[in-house]
Amino acid sequence: MKITCQTEDLKKTLQAVQRAVANKGILPVLSNVLLSSDQESGRFLKLVGTDLEIGIEARLEAELNEPVHTTLPAKKWFEIVNKFPDEAITLEFKADGTVSLLGQKLTFHLNTLPADDFPRLPLVQRDKVIELNLLEFCQAIRQTCFAAATDSAKTILTGVNVQIQDGQLKMAATDGYRLAVRQLTLAGDSPTATAIIPRRTLLELEKLVKQDEQESLLMSLTDNHVLFESQDKILTSRLIEGKYPDYNKILPKQFERKIWLETRPFLAAVERVAIMASEQTHVVSFAVQSGSLVISAGAEQGRAQEEVDIKSEGEPLTISFNSQYLIEVLRTYAEDASHIMLQLNSEVQPVVVSAVDKDDYLCMLMPIKP
Repeated sequence: MKITCQTEDLKKTLQAVQRAVANKGILPVLSNVLLSSDQESGRFLKLVGTDLEIGIEARLEAELNEPVHTTLPAKKWFEIVNKFPDEAITLEFKADGTVSLLGQKLTFHLNTLPADDFPRLPLVQRDKVIELNLLEFCQAIRQTCFAAATDSAKTILTGVNVQIQDGQLKMAATDGYRLAVRQLTLAGDSPTATAIIPRRTLLELEKLVKQDEQESLLMSLTDNHVLFESQDKILTSRLIEGKYPDYNKILPKQFERKIWLETRPFLAAVERVAIMASEQTHVVSFAVQSGSLVISAGAEQGRAQEEVDIKSEGEPLTISFNSQYLIEVLRTYAEDASHIMLQLNSEVQPVVVSAVDKDDYLCMLMPIKP
């Protein structure tokens, strides 16, 4: 049994699929990629990787002389293909359970594991299918996932809350210190649905599809799983069970002070001053005056401060933030918002950040004691 395909096509497909492969799995077969011939057409080879939390499958065009169904070690297979000459590669399957990877003057041999030991990906019904703008959704992932918790003790908060209603999709993430909320308008009719999608799932999805040429991405939801489809790739993931906290209760509704700034110059100033912030607390302080904002930070090795021009309303104020959290927020706006507005009340209450010319995205950040 032989399979022949282009090395570059195989490399791209393997690179996509191995994102889901377990680094250290309870089952040895989870370190492998499942390869099988596409049942609908003998011209395609399907690769699947999973760690039981997420699964990725992708297809590539290949010449197959008969059906194939086996698994190969993902890491070693990709290392071989990544260094393979830019030519056709042939996989020749032996009766002893090995596979030969053949080039014009090159041969590798890999051991397989039985495909029957490879866990099946969950079957996700396409009852609730939502069509997403691929570029907008990828941007929304970048704008929200940074605010999700990375501490597994806060399982609910390690996900992004997704709510779909009345043609709108709202994504929200918080770790208790910052909150990010992005709203998207959907094309066509969309079902009403709510889900908590793991942060890792969305980050892997963004890496998987961000260079795809098509404009849309399909998302299907069930009670326990989500499935994303783009071109010849499918990502399946478990959802996080539970009820997401009502973040609307902590969003301030009125503000005593407002500040308008240019996004990128402000970000650059914060990044410069943050060099001198404490490595333990990362504190930067703002002294807000009429027409100016002085950013300052200091630790044992020295201090720094920089003044930036602003437009403001309200009384003077001094407030401090974790510089790392603040920089992450500002970087999301630096993508396409030339000016931002900071809305705040006091030095102990959260600040709300939004773009001046858009109302579909906001971030909230808790201050800290200097």
